Amino acid sequence: MFTRLLRINQWTTVSILPVLLPDKQNPKDIPAGEQKQLKKPQTGFERVVHIFKVDEFGSLSKELLTAINTGLFAAFAGGAIAGLRENQIKFQEFVTKQNSNMYISHNEAKNHLTRLLAVSFLKTFGHFSIRLGFFTSLFTLTTNVLGAYNEKLRIWHFVASGVMTGSIYRIPRGARAMIAAGTVGK
Repeated sequence: MFTRLLRINQWTTVSILPVLLPDKQNPKDIPAGEQKQLKKPQTGFERVVHIFKVDEFGSLSKELLTAINTGLFAAFAGGAIAGLRENQIKFQEFVTKQNSNMYISHNEAKNHLTRLLAVSFLKTFGHFSIRLGFFTSLFTLTTNVLGAYNEKLRIWHFVASGVMTGSIYRIPRGARAMIAAGTVGK
């Protein structure tokens, strides 16, 4: 009977471990009256700066996480869709333009086609994922910053974000394209 009570298993050790090795003081362990109140940002500029700061737990703000997650998802989805579309085009070009007498065997033709499709997919994936991820992250971050500045999201925040993001997206095509993309959204 006593041997069963004296037996130490792994869960007993794990449950005692936090008592033996105290970590930093958890703010939830402090009584409510003794906790210092966190000051909420009051002005628009303070709210915008608060977006880019790490909180007391070491995590990013929800606005910044939203911009990062949207950009990563858009980069992956857009790159995959563009890469698959490019693979269809390259496959049709390979079938129509390649002479079957060019290759010694059927396996050599398949290897060349596989290599061609893999390279074209990776090139297109990289190109479009960078562009789309940057565009989406910038749009979302601009919308969140404008919303935090005014404490409320309004329709003009989306319009302003679209104008700015469209203009930046068309920088390589010149000033006329930037103005057209900013005003018309082309």
